Formats: sequence, structure tokens, C-alpha cells
Amino acid sequence: MLLRHAKRYIEARLDASTLNIDAICNIVAVSRRTLYRLFETEGDVVHYIQTRRLERIRSILANPRDMRRISDIAADFGFLRGDHFARAFKQQYRQSARELRQSVKSDGRPNTGLAVQAPHAGFDDWIRQLPS
Repeated sequence: MLLRHAKRYIEARLDASTLNIDAICNIVAVSRRTLYRLFETEGDVVHYIQTRRLERIRSILANPRDMRRISDIAADFGFLRGDHFARAFKQQYRQSARELRQSVKSDGRPNTGLAVQAPHAGFDDWIRQLPS
């Protein structure tokens, strides 16, 4: 129950600069240690947040109608250093954000290769269906 509450809170605030461990602990009413224990199966809470943010950014970049600068989108989701974002994105999707954007520009559709697919396909739909 606590994990579900924490995930809903995180999901709703992926693009908020106020999303941090202390805020999550306060909302879920648990200690930092308990929060980290809750997210052990996800790697840890920081890894979970980064993964969800990268998935959201990938979704935005795969939209051919959204042509904001990649660095602006990344900054909106808390990646203030371009090199950190570029490394994290490439590690998760095996292609750069620019390569993804180029594949969308070339045919108006996102590349359907494995490198573009979110590792938790359907997760966004699943999280939206969770009871409040």
C-alpha cells in the first residue's frame, strides 16, 4: 500500500523540481530507510524516479508534434546537466535522444525497434488504473 502511494505521488510529479526523497517520505509518512526498503525491487527510489522520468521524456521525444529542444525537455524533468541526461538516456534505450528524435522526423513515426520501447511497456496505463 505504501509503495503504491509513493509511486502515484512520484508519477504525478515527475516534472516537478520539488520531487525529492524528503518530499516523498513526508507524503507517504515513512522514514528514508523505509522508503528505500520499499523500492528495493525497483533498484532503489532514485533509480525508479530516473527510469520513470526517462520513459516520460522518451514518450515526448517520440511525438512528432512536440519539437521542443531536447535539452529543454530534459531540464523540465530534472536533468540539468546535458551530459548526465545523454548518458542515462543512451544507457536505458541503447540510442541517443537525438537519434530517437531523428527517427521520428524521418518518417513522422517513432522508431519501433527495441531500443525505443519502454522497458515497462504499459506501465503508464497500469499506474493510471490504480485506485486512489
